[in-house]
Amino acid sequence: MRMNHLNKIKAAERQTIRLKEMKMWSYIHHLLLYSCFLCILYVVSYANNNPNSYQQVHHLRHFFLNPNNSTYNYIKVDLYLFLFFLYNLKFE
Repeated sequence: MRMNHLNKIKAAERQTIRLKEMKMWSYIHHLLLYSCFLCILYVVSYANNNPNSYQQVHHLRHFFLNPNNSTYNYIKVDLYLFLFFLYNLKFE
């Protein structure tokens, strides 16, 4: 029996093919890891969704941003603080 030896050209071709395969599997591996990360991020961010959150936000907006309420007018306080810090930042 005679053994078939690869010549240098065939060996170089096989080597480039193997390197391309390794890069392809690396890209697939990174893509799968990235998609798993996105799935986990999606689950974590939307798992704690409270059905009463709309009502809570509505109540807090009504409480803090109600211009008819003279005792708890936070819009003026917010504007005052914003202008105060803006004035201090400008001259420092």
